[in-house]
Amino acid sequence: MAFTFPKDSTNKAGAVRATTDGNNFYVPAVIFGPDGMNAISTTNPAPTRSMSVNTELVANATLSWDGIKLFDTLPVPVTMASAIFIKIDNSNQSKDLTVTVELEVTTGVWLQWYDAGGYEISFTVAGSSKRVYGGFPPFSKYLRARLKFTAAKAPITGTHTIVQVQEVA
Repeated sequence: MAFTFPKDSTNKAGAVRATTDGNNFYVPAVIFGPDGMNAISTTNPAPTRSMSVNTELVANATLSWDGIKLFDTLPVPVTMASAIFIKIDNSNQSKDLTVTVELEVTTGVWLQWYDAGGYEISFTVAGSSKRVYGGFPPFSKYLRARLKFTAAKAPITGTHTIVQVQEVA
């Protein structure tokens, strides 16, 4: 009942073969019959281009702190990528920040994002740190998204936090 994948000339099963231009590849395809068990066709379809996505959505945005405000927000474009990674350079100031994600569900209405289990999508960025967080699911279903940075005590006047958001497929 098990199916054996087609093998290439080096006897590798299900091998991907690069084309002469180095960009396209063939993916062995298997078409099963109505019983779902027996293969009726094993083919290599037309070449397909690798569609890897690695796009910067927010390029090193600076959040400036004034010694009074406890939070700031940063808009993030919606995306169809499979994951979002967020680089946060909080090394210029010493206060921890809680980062939450808010989604604009209708014009002007922002709601905090919770996962299917009811857990808030949030994480803490330590003061004086520089890290990459992710991968988070994309924000593709709503008008816009934003990251909200909240401090328990106002960061010192003149300090800043730098944020970069990257999508990866």
